[in-house]
Amino acid sequence: MTDMTAMTQQTDNSFLGTSYIEFEGKEYVITFSIETITSGRALNLLSSKVLNRHETPAHQDRIAQAMMSNEFVTLLDPIRISNTGKLIDGNHRLGAIANTGKAQKLLVLKGFPETIYKYIDQGQARTLKDTFQSDGRANPDKIATVSKFLYQMLISEKDKITRIKPSNPVGLNILKAHRGLEESVKISLKVVGPKGINAPLNVVAICHYLWSQENSDLVTSFFDEMVNGPFHDEHHPPVKLHFRLRKIAREVKKASTSHRWDAEAILGLFVQSWIHYKDQKPLKKYVGEAQRPIYIRQIIAEAKAVDAKLPHGLHNQYMQKSFND
Repeated sequence: MTDMTAMTQQTDNSFLGTSYIEFEGKEYVITFSIETITSGRALNLLSSKVLNRHETPAHQDRIAQAMMSNEFVTLLDPIRISNTGKLIDGNHRLGAIANTGKAQKLLVLKGFPETIYKYIDQGQARTLKDTFQSDGRANPDKIATVSKFLYQMLISEKDKITRIKPSNPVGLNILKAHRGLEESVKISLKVVGPKGINAPLNVVAICHYLWSQENSDLVTSFFDEMVNGPFHDEHHPPVKLHFRLRKIAREVKKASTSHRWDAEAILGLFVQSWIHYKDQKPLKKYVGEAQRPIYIRQIIAEAKAVDAKLPHGLHNQYMQKSFND
């Protein structure tokens, strides 16, 4: 039975009304309100959790990033509190408020029995792929993979690429800010595959996108020669990369039924090949694993430099705060 009574919205906290639910043979009164949750209020609620539920720091980081960039949609998913005043649902959102210190207006539902917690979080969250698909993008799964990889490079420190995923709004904004990224994905889909090279799409697309900012004609030649040769010159940088990728693909396939690439290792090979190609120098030998961070650091710096020039780039849109801790 439902009997919700809408009330006039007030300034900071607004009482919306009540409803009734029946659960395990008992009737409970549920109140609906919109509250401005400060960091202090968030910490107070978090201290009253029904139980220590599983929490994902990376998910909390994504929510915090969305809050810092004013991309957090506050009223779609409520905070749920029991009839005994304990927090049932909302750990990640409240943790993000506490960490950022940025108050948010949230829909708060109060009055649930504590035992209802076991029915929370049974749905599946919308993915970045779903977001791009809803936005009408072609190849949404591929674009999601590449956008996520660019984001991870942009928030990385030094020479190690983080694995933190962007929130869906942040991922969508990255694609909108980096307008050429979608075209690089489209071109890379022709480079990678049966008639091209065997390599991870995210690495190919990111390299194509970043280097095209400097010299698009040279980048086109680099990828064309990587696919089509001249194969008689084994020290020609894109040709050497072609054969190294084929070798790695055979090794990976032989070692495991699931084909998995070491993205950083492949990225290091691409950067070395590109540097030699630009300088018109033969590439006789790739550096060892110990020296790979030099090239990872370089391309991370390139990604950040490209992003910093964009008015809606990550580093200009969001506050300079790391959520890696």
